[in-house]
Amino acid sequence: MGYFSDRYDPRRLCFALMIVTGLRTENAVNIKLKDFIEEFKEMRVPECKAHVSQKNGITTMDIKWRWMPLPQWLCSDLQNYVNYRLSLGYYATVEPDKRLFPQLKNYSKSFFFSSN
Repeated sequence: MGYFSDRYDPRRLCFALMIVTGLRTENAVNIKLKDFIEEFKEMRVPECKAHVSQKNGITTMDIKWRWMPLPQWLCSDLQNYVNYRLSLGYYATVEPDKRLFPQLKNYSKSFFFSSN
């Protein structure tokens, strides 16, 4: 984590979520505010493989979710990141369906270490 000069760099926070929770890149980049509870102390994480069932010729896919506790340093960094963006007006209000990192796209992991 020492690579990133800014403590609240979205790439740093997204990469930390990937390491701590085991999320894939596409899931970490598309994480929403509604996936967190109790001031970012826990996070709802999708399981890697969807449960597929078939009944009467209809196939359904269900994604199972689990709750993952986050370390204290990451909780405080995420809270400060959202409060900072709220004060700058990036969020009109804290809407639960908003992406946490709207400026990040679904790139490879090398994107996190490229200089912008």
